[in-house]
Amino acid sequence: MQYQITKLDKTIAFFIFSAVVIISLFFIFNIKESRLFKKQMTLYTSIDKGYGFVNGTPVKINGIVGGVVDDVKLEQNNTVTLCMKIYYPYYKNIHQDAAAEIIEPLALGSTEINILPGSIDKILAEEGDSISSRKPTSLATKLEASVGQIESTLSDFHKTSEKVYKISENLESITDKINKGSGSLGQLINDPTLYMDLKDTVSSTKIVSEELQKVTLSVESITRKIDKGEGSLGKMVNDPALYDTARDTVESTRSIVESIKTTKIFVGGENDFYYKQDVNITKFHLKVVPRESRYFWLGGAIFNPASNSKITMEEDAEHSYKAVTEFMIAQKILGNQITLRGGLLEGQAGGGIDFVTRSPLTEEDSSAAKKGETKYKDIWRWSIEGRDTFDAKNFNENLHKPLLRIKTRLNISQYFHIELGGDNLLNDAAFFIGIGFEYMDEDISKIVGLVGAGK
Repeated sequence: MQYQITKLDKTIAFFIFSAVVIISLFFIFNIKESRLFKKQMTLYTSIDKGYGFVNGTPVKINGIVGGVVDDVKLEQNNTVTLCMKIYYPYYKNIHQDAAAEIIEPLALGSTEINILPGSIDKILAEEGDSISSRKPTSLATKLEASVGQIESTLSDFHKTSEKVYKISENLESITDKINKGSGSLGQLINDPTLYMDLKDTVSSTKIVSEELQKVTLSVESITRKIDKGEGSLGKMVNDPALYDTARDTVESTRSIVESIKTTKIFVGGENDFYYKQDVNITKFHLKVVPRESRYFWLGGAIFNPASNSKITMEEDAEHSYKAVTEFMIAQKILGNQITLRGGLLEGQAGGGIDFVTRSPLTEEDSSAAKKGETKYKDIWRWSIEGRDTFDAKNFNENLHKPLLRIKTRLNISQYFHIELGGDNLLNDAAFFIGIGFEYMDEDISKIVGLVGAGK
């Protein structure tokens, strides 16, 4: 009997092949980072605020990348606890007096973590230990300190000029008494027997006194101009508007730097198969996250319909597939558990609503678990989304109503997820399933920060 390959067999084979391709691409993209299957140890540190740290932020040990941030938690006292996974063999160099140094960039880029290993004569850190942290000094604080030093220097300069002026007056008074023969020194100088011997000395002293008086008058003139606000230095010291402008500039610079530092870029891809339409859709995207409550979605989707798909294309079409653009703006609400998004979904006007289900996770060896605290992690995501349909001659989905689908997404690891659900609910509902990955790319984040600063 001849074996017949059914449509379902083809579908399953194609889906398995797509999943293998995506997983292979993910391993290729991450091989240089060596992030998979590493022997590792968990360490914790407490910092005053988040500094834009997210899951996946690299952790350096004495300047060498040797770990990654695995979790970021906001405590009840508003401090932030970082869970760091340190790879072998780097955790063999970390001692119990080690310190997590927070390094803020001068202008661009992301804030980094650098663990100072500690003293070699101390005991090595163990799984679940907490190490101390060092609070960074920001650029704005350094600029404010510089302004304070300038003000202090000008104040000292003014006081010094007053002292020099008083010394000059005293010298002038003493010189006048000497010339009149008053006091012991005056009598000594006016004694005829010593006149010739001290004449040259007195002349030299008088010249020095005159020069010193000229210098004092010059200093007094400069100080007077500064007090009146004359000249560039005087305007800088006495004009409060200039000082306020400088402070505003510092605050603006700090705001821009903080915005650039907290921007994160996630790279991802998905491959979904839609059974009734008999079409495979492959997507790639960049998710730009300027802050936790908002993100921008930039990407593309490739429709690859089968030969017997309900999607029709012109017989003389140049390609058997269709590539479209995706661009959406997303805003999170209600504690970041619900996300509203809209824009171009699979090349057409559309949008969606996402709801995240969080699951408690207790780590037996962590300090949080020892205190009886509970940590939360996003596990499930439920979504409903819709868009307009394609009805052009060169690509027609043959749908009478807008496309509406409901789906759920399960994170099976830090980077991989699967999703499934119902598609085309308003027309001919059908089942679909897919697999994908997503990870944070530090290099692309820095490039986007540079572009943003240039604008």
